[in-house]
Amino acid sequence: MKTRLALTIQISNFQWSTGVLVHGRQNAKFISILDDQQQPIQLRMVQKKDTGEVCHVRIFADYWLINKTGIRLHYLQGDQHERTRIPGQPKWAAPQPETLMLSMAGGGGNYSSSSQQPPQQQVFVRLATSRLSPALNLAAGASGVLALEDPATPAVFQIAVAAHEAPGPFWRTRVVTFAPYRVLVNRLKVPVEYRQAGTQEVFRLLPDEALPWHWPARDIRPRHLCVRLLDPPSKWSGPFLVNVPQPVTFTLRRQQQQQKQESSKHPVHPLVRVEIRLAETTQYIILRPENMTHPLYRIENLSSYSILLRQKPREQQPSGPTTTMIEEVLPHCTTAFGWDDPTHEWTVHMKILSRSPDARHVVLSVPLNEFKRYPPIQTFQPVVLLVEVLPSGPTTILRISEGALRRRGTTMEMVRKEPEGAQEPVERLAWEAQVMVDSIVLSLIDDASGPLVRAAITTPYLYLSSSDLYHKAELTVRDLRLLNLLPSTPFPTLLAPLRPPSSSSSSSSSSSSRRALSQRSMAEVSNFVHVTAVKARGAGDIGADYFKYVGVAVQPFDINAEGAILMKLMDFKDRVLQGLLRATSSPDSPDTNAAAALALLFPSASSSSSSSSSSSSSTLSSSCLFEPPAITENKALCLGQLDLHPVACRLSFKYVSGFDYSSLHSILSWTGGLANIDAAPLRFNALFVRNTLSTREEFVERVKRHYAGEVQQQIGKLLGHLSVLGAPLSFVTGLGSSTSDLFRESARSVVRVRSILLSMPDLY
Repeated sequence: MKTRLALTIQISNFQWSTGVLVHGRQNAKFISILDDQQQPIQLRMVQKKDTGEVCHVRIFADYWLINKTGIRLHYLQGDQHERTRIPGQPKWAAPQPETLMLSMAGGGGNYSSSSQQPPQQQVFVRLATSRLSPALNLAAGASGVLALEDPATPAVFQIAVAAHEAPGPFWRTRVVTFAPYRVLVNRLKVPVEYRQAGTQEVFRLLPDEALPWHWPARDIRPRHLCVRLLDPPSKWSGPFLVNVPQPVTFTLRRQQQQQKQESSKHPVHPLVRVEIRLAETTQYIILRPENMTHPLYRIENLSSYSILLRQKPREQQPSGPTTTMIEEVLPHCTTAFGWDDPTHEWTVHMKILSRSPDARHVVLSVPLNEFKRYPPIQTFQPVVLLVEVLPSGPTTILRISEGALRRRGTTMEMVRKEPEGAQEPVERLAWEAQVMVDSIVLSLIDDASGPLVRAAITTPYLYLSSSDLYHKAELTVRDLRLLNLLPSTPFPTLLAPLRPPSSSSSSSSSSSSRRALSQRSMAEVSNFVHVTAVKARGAGDIGADYFKYVGVAVQPFDINAEGAILMKLMDFKDRVLQGLLRATSSPDSPDTNAAAALALLFPSASSSSSSSSSSSSSTLSSSCLFEPPAITENKALCLGQLDLHPVACRLSFKYVSGFDYSSLHSILSWTGGLANIDAAPLRFNALFVRNTLSTREEFVERVKRHYAGEVQQQIGKLLGHLSVLGAPLSFVTGLGSSTSDLFRESARSVVRVRSILLSMPDLY
């Protein structure tokens, strides 16, 4: 007698399904369930038996729709020509971050990404009272932006659509997220009002509030934003772009009666910085107060004359932007600068006032988006004015200084004149710490094979200091050696410097000698590793970590590798990772993939379904739904000077038989086999970066691309060597010793520090 198993399911807010037979065959069936509105939804059921004759049943929906727009979202499923003939009202997703199941079952739906999908594979959406969108092919999984026009108003709703597979074992379900395309975030300490340029409808944004932004007038082009402060009130700012990921600083002009009440310690007209950060498919427009220590633009008047400056005005002022205002920079003063019209040309008109009524004023136009040193301006005898635009970390500086022309032989030489009483800022040391250890020995021991590698670190020295201007860190390692502890190895030393450390550079135990050690040049103390970092203080408010200098130098070293130790280390690494995975995923703990899927599908556990009687255009009163993710708050990385000096090494390799080299299969299939390499010199050229501002991810990718290209070049050099010898790599027994001239190549980078250059051997 055969027993048949029928399966029925129930999901929250759904009724019990009809019974479906479970027979263990590898095919797909459908389970139909009814929601609270008696609308059927068909879920897919996949049955499959494993080798132990255990039947696994998986039930899933084709799609999950997540609405994060804050406005009620309607969707229709079907053919474009049958939109008006679909019975009943369209389904909707509530303003809360609610998830709705959507099934394509019964429509011949497969998981192909072809553009020719059945009608049931297409979905049309509508936001509030807008028109229906064009057909969305959810199976294709494309992401983009929808512009939905409202027929009752001139507004246009812009929503971002992102489709991707659910994590882990839920990969059969595709998650489709609808989110606002633009979100305004107020990081100022006062409330602001904002509007579209050319319109009169005004909106309000409280401090630390985030709200989506949709254009209220779709026919006004170009589309710009304007803001103003509420406490104290200010004039409307000039229009600024929201589709360019470049930060910009603009000035909010206050009323005349408010300017007299301002303290001299603060600018009369506050500066606001606009940053645009992208997270997934949403643009976050963040309003921040300008950092007065490291602003985007700074005017330095080092001359003894007053300067009037303003942004270059438009030839014909449009109705939206405010007119550019004139500011005065007093002699020997410095001030931050912001634009009155951020969408116009970023050029400053300057007028240098003469103290003599008979002399003419100097008028000059200087674009701030071009680093340039202008020819000396000889007007007020015997003074020569020097104007230059130069970078300083994240800041663009317009500097006006004085100089004099002196005759030197047959030519005239310009000499800069320092202002009277001008002094360099004195760096006041707050604290410092020095740590020095004679030696550190670390051993890597495998339970199966015993000791593998021992690391011997000689005289590591760490110096840390903090002042009112900078944080400084310096790390030096005199000597580093990795020893191969396998009993029968052709290379007892796995890694070691080419040049042993000098005996005269032994350290003293006194604190004065330790401080002197940090100040010695590398020509006197041949350290194997030298790392220096100088970070400027006070740059946190600009959303960037400003490093004035970062330098890394490594002395040439030997790498003596053999097949046995490489296989042992790779096997040890795999077993450690497997042990960590087993420790983090205990049987009693919930599945991490399931937790990730639940967090993705149900962003808020407290969110409940909204009643159908609520208004379809209502929005959320709380802005927690639109709070930018943590990735948008990550600070950018600003580097004034980065010096990653050349790295040179000599590579030796011995092939040891009797080991399984399957883990190196990709390398072996490319090179043709293993070869014995004898002291082949390799060099990775330097990377020098000056005055760059980027995200950490962009900086890491830039460094990775540089060294990936250097590695490819060195591998190509080895393969080119083989082609000269006329033999494949697997037949080469000695590589590098007898044909060292083939490795001579011109260096593309020159070592910038002379002390480092003096300590380098002839390998460079």
